[in-house]
Amino acid sequence: LKADFNTVGSAREADFIFTVEARVTDGGKQFDMYRANIDGGVSVSKPGGETLFSESFENLSGVQLDLERAGSRAFDAASEEMNEVYIPRFKRFLLR
Repeated sequence: LKADFNTVGSAREADFIFTVEARVTDGGKQFDMYRANIDGGVSVSKPGGETLFSESFENLSGVQLDLERAGSRAFDAASEEMNEVYIPRFKRFLLR
């Protein structure tokens, strides 16, 4: 088994389909800083639709001087979480 995954151009060529769903909400403003929160989930399925792996995440946040940039920071946090937590968990799942 390769340590990393390759991307392909279409679902027909894929062994797995990795899906991320996310919702960003306004976490409020404090001391001129805006907070954006992100909740969602990640799932991995076969091209036929069978879900192999699914996990949710919540309360990942980003803080910045305006709400749009705070949302971008929250997505950066979610991306880091995918790389550091969920992709390694999926790899361990495959090795079982």
